[in-house]
Amino acid sequence: MEGPAKLVADPHSDSFPPSLPGTSNKLVSAVLAVAPNAIIVNQSGTPVTMPWVKEAATIVQAFYGGNDVGGGLADVLFGKLNPSSKLALTFP
Repeated sequence: MEGPAKLVADPHSDSFPPSLPGTSNKLVSAVLAVAPNAIIVNQSGTPVTMPWVKEAATIVQAFYGGNDVGGGLADVLFGKLNPSSKLALTFP
């Protein structure tokens, strides 16, 4: 993936832009164009826009899981654990 998003100098906001960094959205769109059943894993600390959301069959929001994120994510993706929960925020 691309580097961290840049802060926007906006007098009305002190937050990051609500999009994935760099060309990440183009990459996701390209993957979905050739593999429409691909599982998209979004690992971000905040909500982000997902212009490709209607093309994605499955999206997993991973947030930042620390050192064991790989094992935990694999358990979810391969059905060992059910990731049922409610997000405490809203995605655009």
